Amino acid sequence: MLFPFPNIRPVQQQFMSDVRNAVETSSHLMAHAPTGLGKTAGTLAPALEYALGSGKTVLFLTPRHSQHAIAIETLQKMRNRNDVAFQVADIIGKKWLCNVAGVEELATSEFNDFCNTLVREERCKFYNETRTEERLLTARASSFLNVLNNRFYHAEEVKERATEFCPYEIVTDMARKSTVIIADYYHIFSPARGALLTRIRKTLDQLIVVVDEAHNLPERIRSLMSQKLSTFALEKAVREARLAGFSDAAAAAEDVRKVLDHLKRQMLAAERETYLSREQFIDVLENRLGPLSSIISTLSEAGDEIRKERKKSYVASVGRFLDAWSNTGPGYTRILRRGRTRSGRPFASIIYTCLDPAVMTKDVFDSAHSSILMSGTLLPMDMYRDVLGLPPERTALRSYPSPFPKMNRLNVVIRDTTTRFSKRTDETYSRIAQHVVACANAIPGNCAAFFPSYSMRDRIYALLGGRVGKHVMLEKQDATKKERRDLYHAFIAQAGSGALLMGVSAGSFSEGIDLPGTFLNGVIVVGIPLERPSLESKALIDYYDLKFSRGWDYGSAYPAMNRCLQAAGRAIRSETDRGVCVFIDERFLWGNYRKVFPPDILLRTVSEPEALIRAFWNSN
Repeated sequence: MLFPFPNIRPVQQQFMSDVRNAVETSSHLMAHAPTGLGKTAGTLAPALEYALGSGKTVLFLTPRHSQHAIAIETLQKMRNRNDVAFQVADIIGKKWLCNVAGVEELATSEFNDFCNTLVREERCKFYNETRTEERLLTARASSFLNVLNNRFYHAEEVKERATEFCPYEIVTDMARKSTVIIADYYHIFSPARGALLTRIRKTLDQLIVVVDEAHNLPERIRSLMSQKLSTFALEKAVREARLAGFSDAAAAAEDVRKVLDHLKRQMLAAERETYLSREQFIDVLENRLGPLSSIISTLSEAGDEIRKERKKSYVASVGRFLDAWSNTGPGYTRILRRGRTRSGRPFASIIYTCLDPAVMTKDVFDSAHSSILMSGTLLPMDMYRDVLGLPPERTALRSYPSPFPKMNRLNVVIRDTTTRFSKRTDETYSRIAQHVVACANAIPGNCAAFFPSYSMRDRIYALLGGRVGKHVMLEKQDATKKERRDLYHAFIAQAGSGALLMGVSAGSFSEGIDLPGTFLNGVIVVGIPLERPSLESKALIDYYDLKFSRGWDYGSAYPAMNRCLQAAGRAIRSETDRGVCVFIDERFLWGNYRKVFPPDILLRTVSEPEALIRAFWNSN
């Protein structure tokens, strides 16, 4: 056995047995596995062992760069402890591996267009230094790669060393010879899949696909496969084309803008948004401009030329949007929307929104040798199985109990209030603020409160009135990476005296960060962060109703509850941690929401939680 540690817990042993069974029988495992179970090692050990004996490749997918490093560290321990030879490649987004200055400012689609143009026209010195005309490694790149062989490097470490080469080409060449490849969701659950598989010379049936933090996958894919076009973007495209001397492209972009304005006036006389069919938009465009294919070609060709001088092209983005809009496949909705900027300027936008992540996942799960999807919040599992398109006859659903002592965690539901829109009154907000104050003061040291929205957070913050006996810190909406990092360090620095961090569910601090030990002693989850009513949210609910007869559950209630549980999970990150989780909303006790809580969690229902919280902390 390749397990990297001397001891295996009984629950972890069962998990590893289920992983082994999945890879040996070419089936799928969906695992609700709480924090602390040791999911990374528990998955990689049996999967790697099988891969080494069968010639398969383990593809470990995770949305966080920090988890890449953990996977590499775990694999290094496996090799050292068991004296077994295998190679590992780590791949992150191509943009983040690029040595061309300034590309980090580009959107992924913009970067891909820019990169493809440079490579096609042989203007990228880093690619030219790495690949020959036959797309083989140059002699210098081969020598560099030989230095890296048999060492486990994070992709960013490869970039630090590959200053003269294209790091992406280096890591994909490493992947060809690797038994384990660590990558992002994007690399396999997107249209980029074909290009990557060709580069690494693998086919889906050769892969054991491991999806870490799998609860994120549906929303990530929907976001990845959705696009938007606004009158602002079109105005920028017109100016860009005129300045670059492409009058045909400027005229085309201007006419697209006029069509969008016309549709806004015609269809949105009184409404803020309306559904717009594929044909409605295309028919008006073609009546004015001719065949859509010609419009796209005009914009795309001009965009390619503009990118020779600039990394980014608004003209190319318009062409890319129109190409996506022309898609006839199911699983999407199209919406026309109008609005105003903060300065009062009106605008219109059309949105091409992916409703069904299975458009990108079903083929993978149908064709892959096997897959393991794991998360600490993967309930109810049948929803994730259905939404992601896993075949029921090949998919095992397993829920594992938390390995942490139950006595170390107090879970409290406060049921005398709610954030339901119809119940939001001044009295309701005042009561919620009182509960936040009482809980924050009863929890020693650092605690965090997460709200359904920034606007509600700010409303409650204004009502605290200095009654919280610790420093109050606010998560900033649309914060930069540096601002988030600075807030994180400022917060943990307050662990001794205590601070209250106020953020939002599904925000930067409610998922994806670790605050072990006394860095975070309690979490207050205020309300259930249901999506605001909109045509987009209605389309998602209607789609899942049509496909699964579970529209409200799959499209709204269950995803919102999992955001709450992700936030609450920040309080307990190891078996020695102690923490309090307070859920403020009567709906947490309603049957349809209650079923999303793990079955082994004990909820205490109170109206005044302060005494219970203090007793918990005084008990040990």
